[in-house]
Amino acid sequence: SINGFIAVRQALGRPRGMLVTTTGSGGTNYWTSSSGVTYTFAEELRALGFSIVQIRWAANWLESSPGNDAGQAQLGCRPGTVIKHIHDTYYRPLGIYPLHPGEAGFAMTGNSGGATQTGYALSHYGLDEIIDVAIPTGGPPHAALAKSCMNNPDEQAYQFQLETREFIDRGFGFFNGNGPAVQHSASFIPRWLQASHSTGGNDYFHPRTRLHFIVGEYDLQMQATASDYYQRLVTEGTPYVQWQIAPGTAHGVPATAAGRAAIKAALLQTWPVSTGFSRNADSVTIQWSSIEGRSYQLQAKEQLTESSWMNVGDPTVASSTSTSVTVPTSAATQRFYRVQLLP
Repeated sequence: SINGFIAVRQALGRPRGMLVTTTGSGGTNYWTSSSGVTYTFAEELRALGFSIVQIRWAANWLESSPGNDAGQAQLGCRPGTVIKHIHDTYYRPLGIYPLHPGEAGFAMTGNSGGATQTGYALSHYGLDEIIDVAIPTGGPPHAALAKSCMNNPDEQAYQFQLETREFIDRGFGFFNGNGPAVQHSASFIPRWLQASHSTGGNDYFHPRTRLHFIVGEYDLQMQATASDYYQRLVTEGTPYVQWQIAPGTAHGVPATAAGRAAIKAALLQTWPVSTGFSRNADSVTIQWSSIEGRSYQLQAKEQLTESSWMNVGDPTVASSTSTSVTVPTSAATQRFYRVQLLP
């Protein structure tokens, strides 16, 4: 067992949600300790009404002990336990109950191995019952371990370097630098499949949890690896799941302005209920359920694979439980739409 620590900073003003953050590699640092800009970003989110709870570990949570064939999925009970404790001890007393699917609520984000902590909580430990929004960034890198630890020519985009494969081996109890991942041992593929987010989980249908993956434009390995998990969720019918590429960004998504903007937008977004469309010769009307008095922004983009959304008209303040925006037919053609819940 290892010790874990949490740091809690309450929202500034009336709380609207809680963001739990985790960090990469062995998770031994707090999220805001990575850089001054991350600390400033956390303070910005606090000003928007989010309490920030950070998790860090005294030692590498992804390591087992010599000879103990635990595997990363089993080790995922460590962050899963802490996440449940934070929810029950710090979030539940706030009395915040999101009215829209995917509204945060109780939210998670973490980069690289931090995304792994969130991923196991959902894929292996059933915490979609309490997590409203999950924003994995730069990962999770443990989504497709069989591809990442082998050396098949057609899976090069997934493949880990030697140092990372040694790291993976320590999760299965191999500390001698010559474990199955180092050796590309095909006999170990079943264990890697069990320990991967996209293949070994017991739950890929999350009817009320919104997942928003954000991967850097230059992080080609995580674009391949994390997409396996994303595609599994889509295939299994999870309704609120999105994929976004942060422009000008490498592996550390929170390190760039574009990455932080994407995280903020994902945190603030909601997924409207009962979105409807009506059309006549001159216009298309887009309608969604709303909370009276809250502000919404209709957004659009021309292709679903594009990373940027553009605002359509001005923000709309809901005057009832149903809100609509009318767009000229010529402008509405071949567009994808979403609604952003504003602060």
